[in-house]
Amino acid sequence: MSSSLILVVGLVLVVIGVVIVAITRRSTSAIIELPVRKPVKIIDRLYNRAALEKRMAELPSSQTVHVNRDEVIALMKDHIFGQDPVIEDVVDSIWGNFLAENRAQPVGVFLLAGPPGSAKSRFGQALGTALYGAQGAKAFNLASYSGSHSGSGLFGAPQDHQGGAGMLSEYLIANPRSVVILDEFEKASNAVQRLFLDVWNDGCFTDHKLKRVVSTVDTIFIVTTNAQEDQMTALAASYKNKPVELEERVREVLKHDIENSVLSRIERVFVFQPLDRIAFAALVGSFIEEVAGRYRITVTSVEEEVAYRYGLKHYGEKIDGRAVSGAVVKDMRADFIRLQKTGVTRAKVGWNAKKNALSITADT
Repeated sequence: MSSSLILVVGLVLVVIGVVIVAITRRSTSAIIELPVRKPVKIIDRLYNRAALEKRMAELPSSQTVHVNRDEVIALMKDHIFGQDPVIEDVVDSIWGNFLAENRAQPVGVFLLAGPPGSAKSRFGQALGTALYGAQGAKAFNLASYSGSHSGSGLFGAPQDHQGGAGMLSEYLIANPRSVVILDEFEKASNAVQRLFLDVWNDGCFTDHKLKRVVSTVDTIFIVTTNAQEDQMTALAASYKNKPVELEERVREVLKHDIENSVLSRIERVFVFQPLDRIAFAALVGSFIEEVAGRYRITVTSVEEEVAYRYGLKHYGEKIDGRAVSGAVVKDMRADFIRLQKTGVTRAKVGWNAKKNALSITADT
């Protein structure tokens, strides 16, 4: 091959290489430039963000609950004792609302009345767990919002004021399908109570600090109150088998503690019935299982004397579930820790008559 031909071939190869490099650079440049248009930029460029969020919040939910009514009721009854009619009524109301077409309000708003420690908050937690899993419920203590302007802690501070986003706002943005428990609602100021009217009537509210509309369409609200506890206990006993009359009387009594406009928006009002002796024993058993579960120990049996001994101290017309739970933890935690350290995974809880004391042993 002549030297001139070799030179021509070499020049052609150089030109081809230059063209390939140029094409590659253009392609790379195009690839790099494509992601610059982020979705948030499109929203701000094309829409009125506030109006868009409010309108899109009105879309009917396409999400469904993948458990059935009977399963939820059974799970609830494993944790809440002596309140079967309340459980069934609440779940039936929720199921009816789940099936409603074009629903634009929360799945349900229910009020539970009764003395402190009667498992009202526990009811909400059990409902959230049954429907949505272990993180399916969140409690907010409304006693912390007694000031007329304290609602910003829940719903966000006004745009031109100091303060951050609302705790309720942030929770619902992260967990739209959940159970929100509003504990001791009667202790919130009237102004804060009224803020919930928009939440329940409109199915959404605006957190001005976040500049965002927060949907409540997929949320269940459990409102609890300790107000007028003596009257509630008496009414529950007098109207035990007359739920309609009981609710009417309770609503009348609660007008002294909860804004009437707010109370009228609450879908159903229930009073927790006093526990009978067997329901109390079930409560004790559930607390024992909870304590043991912290140490990965399964309780295989509990002697009846154990429930009886706790009943001597705690059973009566008013039962403080928190006090019973605290006593069980105090009495049994050390024994379960001791068993865990020795590798025990199954245990029996009994009563040693000679020592007049609990006896927690491995079940081999």
